[in-house]
Amino acid sequence: LASTGQRSDARKRPQDSTTASGGAFVVRLVSAKSALIFAILLALAVFLQWQGGAFTADFSADPDESAHYVTGLMVHDFLLHFPWPGPMAFAQDYYDHYPKVALGHWPPVFYMAEAAWGLVFSSGRWSMLVLNALFAALLALTLFEVLQRRTGAVLAAGAALVLLSLPLLQTYLQRVMPELLVALLMFWAALAFASFMRGGRTRPALLFGFLAMAAIMTKPNGIALALLPPIAIVLGWRWDLLRRPGLWLSGLPTLLVCVPWYWLTLDLIQRGYAAPNHAGNALLQFPLRNAGYLFAMLGALLSILAAIGVGARLLDRRQPGRPDPGVLCLAPKQIVNGKCVDPCPPGQIRQKNGSCKVLNIIVPPKNKRPRRNRQSRG
Repeated sequence: LASTGQRSDARKRPQDSTTASGGAFVVRLVSAKSALIFAILLALAVFLQWQGGAFTADFSADPDESAHYVTGLMVHDFLLHFPWPGPMAFAQDYYDHYPKVALGHWPPVFYMAEAAWGLVFSSGRWSMLVLNALFAALLALTLFEVLQRRTGAVLAAGAALVLLSLPLLQTYLQRVMPELLVALLMFWAALAFASFMRGGRTRPALLFGFLAMAAIMTKPNGIALALLPPIAIVLGWRWDLLRRPGLWLSGLPTLLVCVPWYWLTLDLIQRGYAAPNHAGNALLQFPLRNAGYLFAMLGALLSILAAIGVGARLLDRRQPGRPDPGVLCLAPKQIVNGKCVDPCPPGQIRQKNGSCKVLNIIVPPKNKRPRRNRQSRG
């Protein structure tokens, strides 16, 4: 879905893998080749979990892990108690027996995913870890699909393997946490907006809106996506998108679902944090701190390669005029990824988990000669 800097013109040339619509992208994800690659990535993710001892560990690796598991288990048990009792009475009774329920402090999408998975398979720890591996494999598969036509299948597969090998991602493969799901949803949302930037169509804009809503309702880190459209439009000098109805319609899912939820649960969220956010000081500090966290996640080598890739994409002479929307949508988001007005504190570098997969995609494209019938647009 990530696209080149020129606008689409289906009459002149077909779309490649980086410019296809959301429907075509989904078709590729369910192809036989993609299914094989996904199976390999999923097997590797499960192997990394087994190698790290995740299937024999308890829920103490992170202070929030037990709460995430128990809350998903509560939703699972509620769905099994048909006819369903009153949700508040059921939650209160559940909390009296298992005082680790976090619904309200955290939004519900991850717990709904846990409950649905548990109804089909099992609600045990091993099953939830396999669900986590599924999210990681989908993340790596998406990266592969976006990159394979741009760089070739070998380099795309290498990028997917590098993503799974990152220490931070492996850390959250071992835990029942929503980080990998929110990373996947934010990645998909950014790619959908890149597709909208290229063609200006309403469908990818609405897709971005629903994916952003799902990410925000998975974890508050998804709120960073609110800054993605204005940053990408300003850096890409794409003021024409302000006249597209899809841009404004994309905000409706968030307004209709996320705003009421966070308004109703604001008291629970505030009581769950030890200290209030100091937004004034944080706004001056979090860009530099977040850059430091990204460097710590990737290490010196990958950080340097990612910086070179950003420069190569933005300065590519075959894309005159506007920079690559894929870079505009993915790279600046890393500055604001996580808590938008509060950099993650020491020991909470997991807030930047959504950034790992993005920096793997920013690589120079194949060195192909431009087609003769391809017109440059300034």
